[in-house]
Amino acid sequence: MHTRLSYRNLIEERRAWYKTVKNIYCPCLKIIVIFNSKGFYHLRYNSAGKERSINEQVERLTLLPFSLGIIQKASKIYRYRKINNIEYWSLQEIIDDNKALVRVILKKTNSRQLIFHSIFEKKNKKTVIL
Repeated sequence: MHTRLSYRNLIEERRAWYKTVKNIYCPCLKIIVIFNSKGFYHLRYNSAGKERSINEQVERLTLLPFSLGIIQKASKIYRYRKINNIEYWSLQEIIDDNKALVRVILKKTNSRQLIFHSIFEKKNKKTVIL
C-alpha cells in the first residue's frame, strides 16, 4: 500500500510541476517547446493508449524535471524521424553521478507547435547522431 501511495503522490506532484512549466526555449532547434497535457499523458500511457507499468511510469516521472535542462543544454539532435507527417526529435544528455543517458523526445504535428512528448533513460548507450 505504501508503494501505491508514493506512486499516486509522485503523479500528483509531477503533474503540478508540469503545469507550471508551460514552455521552454530549445536553442538547439531554435524553437519554443510546449509542455501540454498530451506530453504528460504519454508519460503514463503508450502510443496505443495502454497504461505503462507502474515501474516505467515512476522512472519517467522521476526523470521529468531533467527534461528542462536537457532541452536547454542539448547541442545536437540525436535522432530525427518523420512518420505520417508527424516529426520527432530526440535530444539526450548524460545526467547524475550514475552517468545515466536520458533521452527527451519532442514532437511536431500539423499544429506546427513543437511539444514535449517523452523522457526516458536510454538503457542501450548506442546513439544515432544527426
